[in-house]
Amino acid sequence: MTYHFVNLVSWRFFLNKQSFGRVINLDSVSIHFLSKLFGYNLGKLSGVTFYNSSDFHDSSTLYMSAKEMGFKNEIILPFWKSLDEVNIGFLEDEIYSFKKVVLGVSSPKQDKLAELLMDSRKFSDDVEIYCLGAAIYLEKSHIAESRSVHWLSFLLSDPLRTVYKLRMTVVELIKILFLKKDREKFKLFLDLI
Repeated sequence: MTYHFVNLVSWRFFLNKQSFGRVINLDSVSIHFLSKLFGYNLGKLSGVTFYNSSDFHDSSTLYMSAKEMGFKNEIILPFWKSLDEVNIGFLEDEIYSFKKVVLGVSSPKQDKLAELLMDSRKFSDDVEIYCLGAAIYLEKSHIAESRSVHWLSFLLSDPLRTVYKLRMTVVELIKILFLKKDREKFKLFLDLI
């Protein structure tokens, strides 16, 4: 099973994908707001909240991250410039013995990586892959969590990346609100959930 935490930057990846074997959570305030605006009463669960309330720190968890985090079982992934570059050819077979895999790279690259891992059929049926992205890099903040302002924590910890992601979010928001083609695609995505 793969658990995705989707925001307005990554929702398009899931168009024309089968929902079998996936749990898709609305990760951000912006995507949750838009879903309500279009009449969908879907819950919101941020990757940060999920990560902070879960117990991943055991011997059965593998972390695949963009930078070194100091986890017991950790693989530093290469930098992929585009979605087309994402691959699993460099991975050793022993990674497939883990029961939980936490991915900490940008969406939708982590979603593609999760898809490739599951498609490889090397994991047992009970493996769980969590696409948590930057959630694994943030210090736990009860204030940010209770007020749903994780973006503010991201802004303080990595301003350039956060401004870039916020700009992409605003562009997606405008496209969905003002372009009929994008609005219809977004509704198709919401129907998948």
